[in-house]
Amino acid sequence: STEIHTDPPGAELILSGAVVGNTPTRVTRPPQEADYLLRKPGYEAQLVRVSPSSPNSITVTLSPIAEPQPRAAPNTAAPR
Repeated sequence: STEIHTDPPGAELILSGAVVGNTPTRVTRPPQEADYLLRKPGYEAQLVRVSPSSPNSITVTLSPIAEPQPRAAPNTAAPR
């Protein structure tokens, strides 16, 4: 089996559209490659591939979703 960790922890681990656990969690190595989706509110979703030859532990660092930059307010001051 392979243990999947995320930084920060607590991401949903999804396989074929079904939540199979929250990180950190242990999954059985599949007979062929399987792509798991890691999803946590406020962070970019990421894929992690688990295969028969995967290491005993995989750690994925999740990236925060970038806050949209506020647009500069148009200059509405009347000319003098």
